[in-house]
Amino acid sequence: MRSHGGAIRVYSKVGSGTSVTLLFPSSTTLPPRGTPDDARSEGAGHVLGVDDEESVRSVAAALLRRRGFTVTEGRDGLDAVSVFGAAPSQSSLVLLDLTMPNMNGEETLRALRHIRSDLNVLLMSGYNEQDVARMFAGRERSGFLQKPFTAGELYEAVGAAVRLG
Repeated sequence: MRSHGGAIRVYSKVGSGTSVTLLFPSSTTLPPRGTPDDARSEGAGHVLGVDDEESVRSVAAALLRRRGFTVTEGRDGLDAVSVFGAAPSQSSLVLLDLTMPNMNGEETLRALRHIRSDLNVLLMSGYNEQDVARMFAGRERSGFLQKPFTAGELYEAVGAAVRLG
C-alpha cells in the first residue's frame, strides 16, 4: 500500500473487535471527456498473460482482447512455460506477474527466455519500478507495469513493449 501512496490502519480493542481502514490515494488522471479509454490505436499480435490472481489475469485479457490482441492466459509460471513451450513463436508479448506460487516471475522469465531468447516480456507487480529494476539489473526486460493499473496504463505499457519487440 505504501508504495502506491496509500496506507493501512488497524485498530483493535479488547472486547470491541478490530477495524481495518484502507487508505487509497486519489487519482487525478482522468481520460478526456467523451473519449472512451479503448478508442485509441488498435493492437495486433498474441499476448500470453500470466498471473495467479484470476481477476487480474481475466480483466487484463479482456481489455487486451477489446484492443484487438489475441490472448492466452496462464495461471502461474509452470502453466505459462507449458503453454508457451507448445507454440513458442506464437506470442509477440508475455505479460508476466512477478509473485506467483509454484514458479515465480523471475524463474518463469528465465525458463521462457531459455525457450526463446528474443522473447518480449512486460513485467507486472505490486512492487514499485525501482525495486523491480534492482531485481532485474543487467537483465533484459521489455517494460514494467505496476499493479494496480488502469486500462490506459495497460494499453500504454503493452503498446510500448510491442513496439520494442
